[in-house]
Amino acid sequence: MKKKTIIISAVVVALVIGGSLTVNAVVQNQAQAHAKIVAKQKAATHKRLLEEAAQAAYKLQLEAASNSVAKAEASHAQTDVNASETLVKQLKNANVKSLQVRLDAVNKAIADKAAADAKAAADAAAAATLAAQQAAQQQANKVSTSSTYVGGNSSSYSSGNSSSGSTSYNPPVSTGSDYTPQSPLDLSNPGSLVAK
Repeated sequence: MKKKTIIISAVVVALVIGGSLTVNAVVQNQAQAHAKIVAKQKAATHKRLLEEAAQAAYKLQLEAASNSVAKAEASHAQTDVNASETLVKQLKNANVKSLQVRLDAVNKAIADKAAADAKAAADAAAAATLAAQQAAQQQANKVSTSSTYVGGNSSSYSSGNSSSGSTSYNPPVSTGSDYTPQSPLDLSNPGSLVAK
């Protein structure tokens, strides 16, 4: 009977030890499963927070690029356009297209204004050259139509044919000439033509 008690006690002890080992294994398995779930949740939360931070940063980046494009549209300055293009190139394709279309319009306006300014400058230079040429031509005409009478020799009067044999004077048409003939005209006396 003693032997039976020892065997039963050994079996009970084995069952208790085996049961506690089983309980420990179950608890450990549950703890590991829970730890995996918590780690997975933490990773998901971390990933979500990173995505939200990236979205917030991109939203600020997009806003900065949009503001820069608006500034370039207002100023039509090439430096503003260049700065905007740098910001726009860093955006996602969906946002790049609409902003780049706006920048292209500003670039075209700048190029059109530069062309208009160049044409205006060329026109002004041509007008100044034409005015200088006209002034020179007027001066040349003035010099050729006016004459200075020295010693009675002048190409501005000619001897006419008259029945009395006197010399007649045909004054040139004056366009701002520098002389006025005196009347009556006496060609034998060259001093009768007085230069003003």
